[in-house]
Amino acid sequence: MVLATLIFFRGWRSPISRALALLCFETFMWQIGWLRGYFPTSEVERLLTVKVAYTFVLFLPATLYHFIANYLCLRSERFWVKLSYLICIIWLVILWTSDAFVGGYLEFDWGMYARAGAWHPAYLFFASVVFLRSLILARNAAFDNSVSATVRNKNRFVYGTYAFYLLAVVEYSINYGFPIYPIGVFFILTAFSILAYAIMRHRLLDVTVVAARTLVFALVYFVLLGIPLIGALYYHSVLERLFGALWWVAVYILCAILATGAHHANIYLQHKAEDRLLAEERRAHQALETISQNMLRFTKLKSLLRQIVHNLVKILQVKHAAIYLVAGEAGEYKRASAWLPPRRHSPLPQSLPGDFPLASHMTRKKLPLVREELRLSQQIKKGRFEPLAQSMDQIQASLVVPAFRQNRLLGFLALGDKRSGRIWTQADLSNLVLLANQAALAVENTQLHEAEEQRLIKEAVEQTAADIAQGVSHQFNNRLYVISVLASSPVLIMGEGDPNALSKEELIKWLGKMKESLLKIAHEAETGGQISRGIMSLAKADPYKFEPAELTPLIEQSIEFVKIKHSKEKVTLGRDLPSIVLEIPQGLPKISCNRAQVHDSFLNVIDNAIDAIRDKEQLIARGVMPAPDANFQPRICVRAESEDGWILVQIEDNGTGIDKQDIRKIFTPYWTTKATGQKGQTPGGHGLGLYFIKRIIEAHGGKILVESERGRYTRFSIRLPALKPGEESHTHGA
Repeated sequence: MVLATLIFFRGWRSPISRALALLCFETFMWQIGWLRGYFPTSEVERLLTVKVAYTFVLFLPATLYHFIANYLCLRSERFWVKLSYLICIIWLVILWTSDAFVGGYLEFDWGMYARAGAWHPAYLFFASVVFLRSLILARNAAFDNSVSATVRNKNRFVYGTYAFYLLAVVEYSINYGFPIYPIGVFFILTAFSILAYAIMRHRLLDVTVVAARTLVFALVYFVLLGIPLIGALYYHSVLERLFGALWWVAVYILCAILATGAHHANIYLQHKAEDRLLAEERRAHQALETISQNMLRFTKLKSLLRQIVHNLVKILQVKHAAIYLVAGEAGEYKRASAWLPPRRHSPLPQSLPGDFPLASHMTRKKLPLVREELRLSQQIKKGRFEPLAQSMDQIQASLVVPAFRQNRLLGFLALGDKRSGRIWTQADLSNLVLLANQAALAVENTQLHEAEEQRLIKEAVEQTAADIAQGVSHQFNNRLYVISVLASSPVLIMGEGDPNALSKEELIKWLGKMKESLLKIAHEAETGGQISRGIMSLAKADPYKFEPAELTPLIEQSIEFVKIKHSKEKVTLGRDLPSIVLEIPQGLPKISCNRAQVHDSFLNVIDNAIDAIRDKEQLIARGVMPAPDANFQPRICVRAESEDGWILVQIEDNGTGIDKQDIRKIFTPYWTTKATGQKGQTPGGHGLGLYFIKRIIEAHGGKILVESERGRYTRFSIRLPALKPGEESHTHGA
């Protein structure tokens, strides 16, 4: 009766609560009537007691059906629920107007019970149909895979409780004279108590554990102690004949043995039941442990925090999650990451002051804080916990978990209510504390990593500026060297001769050479300007724009300027240039490029090939490197072909080659095989030429590779995207 009253007054607005309260009330009145049968009374009082008790018994099928239909929100069952109540009212009229429903009472050793009348089998059939219909509805809901796992677990809990309650129908057999003890009360009271508590508190997971323990306890002790005791009481005359007047001693010894076994069986079965019931919760805790272990692999703070809140919402099924971190000298708490349901405006504050009551409390206590526990504390000590309650309401948190690093509060997790309505268990809190502390370490690591990354970026920017300066210097040195050769060539042609002594024809020829050199000098100066703009464009977001160009002329111009650059060697050192062979087919597609950059890239690769051949000649002459054959012929081969939308250019020389361990470093800035030169025979290098060539080729959407064998050859393969038909009229960016 107390349970029915609590349910009704705490949730009278809910149809579920009203139906459950009615069920508890009917059961209570039934049990009162059964208890009344233990005490002898007059004949009239006994008949009245039987009918009053059965008044409530006959409504039990309809009320149970009513509760199941309301709990599962089955609107389609409303008509049948009302019909079942109407039929019960008909049974009620029959009960009180005749003896056809209950025909008096039966007497047993333990008391009296109602005797079934002529109409009772019809009622029993009706009750069986209603009970079976309710059981099927509960069973279907319990194994409905279309709903979430949380809802399915709730439904299974209700189904199991209801099925356990239906065991009480064994008492209907007493109405027909079967002399069994009315044990249904144990099933009914246990099932009702567990289910009522679960509905009122909306904490079905924890109640499920309580229910499991209670049910296991009741079943184990009933089977191992209850049944033997009831049997001993019922058959005590038989036991007395077998064991004499002290038959109860044998029963006592047997019960002691069974009680010991029941204790161990109860513990074992409770563990098994909890393993089944808490499987989902334990999977969630294992997932939290996995997250804790994997957090240290993150190097970006935003990615780390976003992953944490996303996983917390997904695993714990909370309504929202947020992370606040200490920021600024004032020590205020900034909302670093959050997952919230879609709304126009975020309900969570972006920042909290450093003297936030919740933060001060966590700094002192170093423990998580649960809003439900805080409410209970408020009821005991009003006013003391009011600031904390207001703080939790401000961030709409059901649970806050501090994150410490070396006793310093770095921030905290703020979690909303669980969608299932379950409370936060101690296992939840333990796992979240572990996760928060791991998160604090991961946050600190990412902050250090990002600080180091910023330092490296700053150094890289400074180094890039130095690289660009070196690159510009390197490219301009090539230009200036060519200009120097072109400017000195007319002087070399003139030699020691007097210009005034030249004939008209010789003077015209000399002036022609002079004009040709000056035009080339002007062209080289313009090329130098284009190269400087192209190199600078590599460090800009808006690259230098490209234009369609024929590849063959660019290669030919590069070879011509290489010959000009090294032409002075024939005059001063008396040695010829290596043979340069062109193997370029007609009709190659055009490429979109910065002409000066591509021209200079080919020039540098061919120039490096000549340097490699000169080094090899010197090494052969000094006996350091054996000649491959008696008639070593220095040779450079330039090939080009079109394949699958690309143009492949290969520049191969038979110079010194490159050691295998050095090939992977060939494009590294500041690395060079010419760092020291070869006793002044070849100029040293600063290791930026091939580095910038690679960047230029990649800026054009291409690739450059190198193959080499020490002492035999080196082959550079440059792959550039070819223009498709119809694209040649457009200007392209890098």
